[in-house]
Order: sequence, then C-alpha cells, then structure tokens
Amino acid sequence: MELNQRRRVLTEVASRFYPAATRVGTTALLCREDWIPDRPLDLDEVKLNWVEHPPPPAVNGTGPASAHVRPLRPGGGRYPAYADALAAIDPPALFENRPSYRLLSGQLAAGMGRMDLTGGRYFDGVNIGEALAHELTDAWRSDPRLVAPSSLPLRDLIGEPCDLSRRSAMCAISTLTLRRSSSGDASFLLHWRDPAKVTHAGRQPRIREQRPEPVAVDGARVQRGTARHHGGLP
Repeated sequence: MELNQRRRVLTEVASRFYPAATRVGTTALLCREDWIPDRPLDLDEVKLNWVEHPPPPAVNGTGPASAHVRPLRPGGGRYPAYADALAAIDPPALFENRPSYRLLSGQLAAGMGRMDLTGGRYFDGVNIGEALAHELTDAWRSDPRLVAPSSLPLRDLIGEPCDLSRRSAMCAISTLTLRRSSSGDASFLLHWRDPAKVTHAGRQPRIREQRPEPVAVDGARVQRGTARHHGGLP
C-alpha cells in the first residue's frame, strides 16, 4: 500500500502545511510549546485529571467532509467511518476497537504538569488519523506539486492539528530502554512494524509503545497496558 511505503515522505509534506506550529526537535512532528518540558519530569510531577463528560470532538470522521475517503459498500451507501471500511476491505491482523484514553489538554511545564483525560476508543483515532493519511496520499499521488490544505476537505475542516477539541487524540506510552556495554557505549533496540499486522506506521522502525487501557476494579478507575500498536495523525 502506497501509504505505508511513503509515510515518512507524506508526514513531511503534511508538516509543511503548518509552518507556524512548534516542532519536536529537528523532526517534522507537530506539538505545542507547553507539551515539551524543559527537563524530564518525574511521574509525580504530572497531575492526571479525569473528565467524565467532556464535549465531543468537533470532527469525528463521519460527516460529509470525509465521504471521499469512505468507500461505497457493496449494498449501497458509504461506510459510516474509515475504521468500518478498513475492517471490511483490508483489516490488519491486529484491529480491535479497544478502550483507551482520550487526551483533552496537556501542560508539561516543570512544576505545572497536568493532563486532562477522558474515555475513548481506538477507532476514534483511526477515523481521523488514518482517514487524513488516506486523503493526503490520494492528493499527493495525483500531483505532489499541487497538494495544499484547500484540496484536502477533511484536513481543512479539522484546522489546527494541535487543538485537541477538534478531534480525538488517543494516548500511548513509548519506553526507551538504553543498554550500556562494559565499554560504556549505549544502544537501544527498535522494532519493525509489519504493515500486514498494524494499522499505523507500517514499515517503520519504532520504539516499543503501549496504549494504556481504562479498566474498572471495585469501582476505581485504573489502567492496564497493552502491547498492541496504535498510531496518530500524519
């Protein structure tokens, strides 16, 4: 699939649509300045706040702006969301609509760490992130020189990519494990994401990531980790 083969190139193309956005270091990854702390934070420096009934995201990937990336079903009419189309036409080996945490806002400045969270589902992210990637791939394939936000109706509808009220953003945890040899050299392992088994970032080497799943134990909200791989917004 061309999307998986060219994700790095397409990510750089999409990044150029937002020249004023903050980047993560020298990468094309978009963020807000208050999402990157000046120094590593201890876990107890970040307050987690649960929001039981937040406003729904402004865009959920089921409206007219996403119709062009939702194929027609055999019986007529379009699939209601991108995840429905993916499940019916080309499902990866790991494709489950598991519960997850939706990030509503974040502030990671030293001494002021806070994350506001609510419940969500994995397909909430697929219906936006993978649909946007599909939309961009189609436009880029037609003519890479003419790709612009104005030709991408779903991306244009979402607007500011770091405005978490516009779309569902699912959380994941990436853990970097450094191995130090007897000579003092440090190294770390990456895993290769098999495009036949994952929804997002196929063919890319990645740090191992986990998506925390909300579960209830005796009425208390806790979390457990899952080693399934999930993705975001090209």
